[in-house]
Amino acid sequence: RTVGEETLQVAVKDVPLPDDEAGRKMLVTEAKVHFQLVHPAIVRCLEVSFDAGVFSSVMELMDAGSLLDNLKLANGQIASGQIESGQTGGITRGALSHVARRMLEALQHLP
Repeated sequence: RTVGEETLQVAVKDVPLPDDEAGRKMLVTEAKVHFQLVHPAIVRCLEVSFDAGVFSSVMELMDAGSLLDNLKLANGQIASGQIESGQTGGITRGALSHVARRMLEALQHLP
């Protein structure tokens, strides 16, 4: 997808529209908030749409693996080849602390 002069790989999140008004309002609110967030630790929301009973959100692609796998890699607890084979162990307090700090920094950007 091209955004401005930038070509990005994207991920599309499709969610069935809830039957109730409160659920639909929650999706709209989530989309509005996501559009406003600009932080290196948060993927950008590029576009949303509602069609045929489905809410679709187009976001930057984050293809670096799961948070858990990245924590384990950062701690040196597993090698990248072990992720695919499912040979993973626990994670340290230091790694969890780092992630919590980054998440809190990102949450400060919520409107």
